Amino acid sequence: MKEIVVLKIGGSILSPSFDNIFDFSYAKQLKESLLTFSENNQFILITGGGHLARKYMALAKENGANEREIDWAGTSSNNHNAVMLRVAFGNSAYDKALTYDHIENNSLKEFDEEFLMVGANEPGHSGDYDTVVMANNYNTDRIYILKDVDGVYPVDPDNNPNAELIKDVSWEDYKKILGTDEFTPKMAVPFDPIATELASKSNIKCIVLNGRKLDNLVKAIRGEEFIGTTIHT
Repeated sequence: MKEIVVLKIGGSILSPSFDNIFDFSYAKQLKESLLTFSENNQFILITGGGHLARKYMALAKENGANEREIDWAGTSSNNHNAVMLRVAFGNSAYDKALTYDHIENNSLKEFDEEFLMVGANEPGHSGDYDTVVMANNYNTDRIYILKDVDGVYPVDPDNNPNAELIKDVSWEDYKKILGTDEFTPKMAVPFDPIATELASKSNIKCIVLNGRKLDNLVKAIRGEEFIGTTIHT
């Protein structure tokens, strides 16, 4: 039986701008990188919303939507990106993306293809939480979070270019870095607080790294030295 590897692909990578609402070039490069593991692994890929989500959330807000409806607009964008990622991966992927209660209820037990695409569950958390749920569903104790930064920093590296990457941190210390246990839609954190609580309780190891650096991702999956942050119990 092949080992399941669970990855969350941040929306800032899949949907990096309004001019490039879905980055097919990146998606195809990611596919080729991950296919090198296909002999021994299958992959579950959870998608973020990125600029597509920002666009829909802004439209909803401009037209009088309440907070829950605005969050739904963002959540639905994750599902659109999962569908487009499945298009990019073609016949290597299961023929539909999982969304909503498919995630929480684990309605799909097994799949034969190399890849399974997953969108979003209900509002109230980010795709990080869904990533932990899928890891629990498939009994894997490690997840990879692909961001547009190298990992976790003690302060925002965009505001402090001298901030040093944290290579290894416990869940308890990571909670202190977050500084909050409340979730807000599109909050700019490496891993959201709701997902953090579930991952900590589930004893899951979380590896945060820059998803654009695919050679580095390959090293991390192989268990080689890589640039990134490992969060663990």
